[in-house]
Amino acid sequence: WSFERNAACLQALTAQFPELAFVLNAAPPERGSAQHLAAMFPNAIAVLPTTPDVLELCAFMRCVDYVITPDTAITHIATAFGKPTVVLCTPVSSSIQWMPIGVAYRAVYPPEGTPADAPVEAVLPDDVVTAFAGLYKEIQVLQEAKK
Repeated sequence: WSFERNAACLQALTAQFPELAFVLNAAPPERGSAQHLAAMFPNAIAVLPTTPDVLELCAFMRCVDYVITPDTAITHIATAFGKPTVVLCTPVSSSIQWMPIGVAYRAVYPPEGTPADAPVEAVLPDDVVTAFAGLYKEIQVLQEAKK
């Protein structure tokens, strides 16, 4: 996802969910962009330290409440820890075997009419925010029902 798409999504998420803190995970080439995004929202966003150790990433994922990702590896790790997940998809980069199993999730695709081979960049930030809001509400209702 581009810097602009991430910024738009984070702007909407931090406005709609001021009680939440967000942590960005970025590949080394994207680290500067992630730090720039975090600087735009200093009280709501941090950047996860870069690590080549997948076990460190797993340990971090164990501590989060929700996950938003276009990455199937992150989706699998989140699922292993039972984390509700919003997965950014494209028609050619999604399959049932890549979706979370046994946890609440939302799959977000590019708008109808987008070419089938469009990259994940075609997924709209507002659609991700809407999906997250629905997932968040679902989890809140389930937690209230358990009380």
